[in-house]
Amino acid sequence: MCNKTKKAWKTLRNPLIKTELNRTEKLIKKLDKNSRQKDQTEELEALNREDGTLWRKAKIMCKKAQKIPALLGENGFVYSDSIKAETIALSLEKQFSLNDLSHRETEK
Repeated sequence: MCNKTKKAWKTLRNPLIKTELNRTEKLIKKLDKNSRQKDQTEELEALNREDGTLWRKAKIMCKKAQKIPALLGENGFVYSDSIKAETIALSLEKQFSLNDLSHRETEK
């Protein structure tokens, strides 16, 4: 329904069709929100104090998720944790290596 209304709006540019499109999109968002809220309520009601699921869920909800973004290494973007660690190690090794202060052409 929404796709047909959107297509009609794009071709005809009728304000009544735009109003219908807005109503349809608002209804879809409301239904999606209600569905997500219902799922979350069911999940929370299923938690049990005796088996530890309540504690685990509370711990997850209180903890801030920290995702390390992709790194740009010598061979392009790096996504896996082990390769990220290797890329950081190589970068630090390069940064803290001693500088070559000798100039071969002037030392002859």
